Amino acid sequence: MNRDGRSDVAIVIERKGGEAVPPRALLIALLNADGSLERSIVAEHVILKADEGGVWGDSFESVTIDRGSVVVTHYGGSNW
Repeated sequence: MNRDGRSDVAIVIERKGGEAVPPRALLIALLNADGSLERSIVAEHVILKADEGGVWGDSFESVTIDRGSVVVTHYGGSNW
């Protein structure tokens, strides 16, 4: 993502616990020259929860990396 030639990581994490529909977050980590991962950002309000897709249900579709940018795709909804 930072165009240094190393494979960085973008993942969606979902908290497990007491909530019926747990929140999700986008975590981005950059690969260092020594092979370790360094957390770059945790975006807690980017990925919709599984019950926030309106009549279509879980609207989360994918996370991709395109030309150094993280692209989050959701679909569905009704009047949202």
